[in-house]
Amino acid sequence: MDEGKHHIFLHKSLLQIKQIECIAVDATSGWERHELASHTLLFVTEGHGKLYMNDELQPIDLSRKSVYLLPAGFVLAAESDPTQCLSLCRIAFDMFRVTEWTELRRVYEKELTLPEHGEIRVKQYQRVRHLIQLLTRGRASLNEMEDSRKQLYLHELLCVLLDNKAAPISERTEKSLEGTIQYMQQTYHTDITLGKLADMAGMHPSYYSQLFKQKMKKSPIEYLTDLRMNQAKEHLLVSREKIRDIARDVGYKDEFYFSRRFKVYNGIAPTVYIKKHHSNIVSLSHPYTDHLLTLGVKPFATHIDKESPSMTKPVYDRVWEDFRQTLLKQKPDLILCKDHISLQMRKYIGDIAPVVTIPWTRLDLFGHLHEIARLVGKEQAAREWIERHEQRAEREQKKVKAVIGDGTVGLLTLVDNKVKLYGARNIGHVFYRSLQLTPPDRIQKEMDKHMPGTVFNWTSATTKNLSDYETDHLFIVVKTEGEAKSRLKEWQASESWNQHPAVKHNRVYVLDWDKWMVYAPRSIDQQLDEAVTLLTALR
Repeated sequence: MDEGKHHIFLHKSLLQIKQIECIAVDATSGWERHELASHTLLFVTEGHGKLYMNDELQPIDLSRKSVYLLPAGFVLAAESDPTQCLSLCRIAFDMFRVTEWTELRRVYEKELTLPEHGEIRVKQYQRVRHLIQLLTRGRASLNEMEDSRKQLYLHELLCVLLDNKAAPISERTEKSLEGTIQYMQQTYHTDITLGKLADMAGMHPSYYSQLFKQKMKKSPIEYLTDLRMNQAKEHLLVSREKIRDIARDVGYKDEFYFSRRFKVYNGIAPTVYIKKHHSNIVSLSHPYTDHLLTLGVKPFATHIDKESPSMTKPVYDRVWEDFRQTLLKQKPDLILCKDHISLQMRKYIGDIAPVVTIPWTRLDLFGHLHEIARLVGKEQAAREWIERHEQRAEREQKKVKAVIGDGTVGLLTLVDNKVKLYGARNIGHVFYRSLQLTPPDRIQKEMDKHMPGTVFNWTSATTKNLSDYETDHLFIVVKTEGEAKSRLKEWQASESWNQHPAVKHNRVYVLDWDKWMVYAPRSIDQQLDEAVTLLTALR
């Protein structure tokens, strides 16, 4: 939190000093374990020692100039080094934040958290020390005038201290928080309480809540509710389950209570949500972004490598924490991704919006389009695109057949010294489905095992066994021109390569990876243009 935000936090806040005391901790007595009833500022004036917080086994070293800002609920204990006494100054205070401010009425609410906690690295030590001296000077029992003055000193002191950056969460504490987050993700449908989560983390509930909110930008209970509601939305969007079954699946035994909570949370009842068409979408798949744009829907954010001019707000963050913060601000209705990354998506952003997966290999291009169209209420647009594509493909088939007749076509990619021969997905869709060209026999046999365009994508090959995949025409997809020249030069020394029919008749063509490896409607349209141009030029 930066300086401006700290000052906003303290603006219009009331501070009430509860206690100011100087504590002497010697080697024999120590400072016994106790829970803080109020927020506490702890300042080491003399000596060295150790501070124990929240029953953690590893103590914190205390030395002169150490300053700690600790929220109510922390459990503390301290001990002095054997050779010298440890002197501490403790200022306990409550904070009240304004919740209503008008000419006639001001309402304050007790603030249970602090914008920062833990050790504060002091930049202006002399100023901090002077303010603490002013606070500790005088009688322990304050009159109204002294109390008002010392509240001003405390306010200034907090402003000075909070100019420092937030103390990072330790690695051990981070793991404890991660453990509870993972637990909620896996058992959100069970009875989970704040106390149970804090116990798992080995922390006091208020301390756990503060650390959790610092990390996830929401309280543990808010996070749990978001998980449950987004899981419910996902069920509503992709399944035909009854409301009572969905309620039970996400942790609500009473379907009527669930429906009331859902309406309060989302503004509409579950039965209405089922019929809602979503447009505020994040796409985490380049092909699915293409599908959305084909249907006339612009995803407001995407998580892909390349920017499309039609997208309204591309997101390039590769650090998941940054991407999470972006989505928290944008508040999407729906997150769309492929099924093989759904677990990872739910782990990082499942509390932000429902994560809906479209099966990648189990459906073909047309299946992807129909499913996405159903989610966004664009079924008619999907049908129209498919009809246009099939009509155009039928026209182009005749042109191509008139040139190459019944000639066979092989498709391979050449990347990172790996050769892959493709079926009717990706580069194969246009050649084998749109233009109805004939693949090598062994590829056709693999394709015949599945519904058209599903499951089978490619099979590995080498230059030595290319004779098993003989074709009249061979299309090679490469990432760089340099790579193509280098590998083709190597292959020219291979007898198997030189005996391949397409090579012998000089019918080998190189295609660009970026144009041909996206399996989606707009890309398929462009690929069809290029394929027809290449094949009809063979007259």
